[in-house]
Amino acid sequence: NTCTAQGFILFMLAPTVATYYGSLSLQAFMGIKNKFKEEKYRWIEHPIHLVAWCIPAALSTIVVVTENFNPEGGGCAIA
Repeated sequence: NTCTAQGFILFMLAPTVATYYGSLSLQAFMGIKNKFKEEKYRWIEHPIHLVAWCIPAALSTIVVVTENFNPEGGGCAIA
């Protein structure tokens, strides 16, 4: 179903992009706090990637499995 594919992609990428934008602020804060000594705040990159990709992927998969993406107006939405 094309609506399922469209819904999955949009529902997954929207929070992923927002998380990465938020993480830029977090990394800047950590850099300033640690006087830009990268070895002190490099650890934060892995959790950011995990949160940015895994949580949206899990939520999108749940919505796909429960068949909740449906046509609405000019696109697809969660019903």
